[in-house]
Amino acid sequence: MRIKLFMLLLLTGFLPVLAQQSTVKGVVVDKATGKPIEGALVMINNQGTTVVTGPSGEFVFTSAKPGSDVISIAAYGYSDFNQPVNLSNSTDLGSLGISADNQKSDFDEVRQELMFDESVLEDEEGNA
Repeated sequence: MRIKLFMLLLLTGFLPVLAQQSTVKGVVVDKATGKPIEGALVMINNQGTTVVTGPSGEFVFTSAKPGSDVISIAAYGYSDFNQPVNLSNSTDLGSLGISADNQKSDFDEVRQELMFDESVLEDEEGNA
C-alpha cells in the first residue's frame, strides 16, 4: 500500500511540470512576396531554443515554456526580425513576414572577389 501511495504522489508531482510545456508553431515568409523561407533560424530568446524552418517555411517548438518572450528570426539575405509574444499551451503565430536586406553582405563581397580573381584558379592550360 505504501508503494502505491508513493507512486501516486510521485506521478502527481510531475503533472504540473508536464502541463507547463507548450507547442509554438508558425511560418516564415518573405514580407514582399509571401513566399516561404527555408533554412531560417527561429529562436525563443529567453529560452535559448532554436529551430530551422523547413521547405515550406514552417517551424515548430514542441517544448516551449508558456509566458512572455521574444521570437527572433535570422535568414541569409533578410533583416533580423524580433517580435514580442505571449506563449500559451498551444500558440500558432501564423505567418511571420521578414524583409529582404538590401545591403551588401560579406558573402557577396567575397563571391565578387573570387569571380574577379578567377584566373588564380586556372592551371597553365587555362582549365579551371
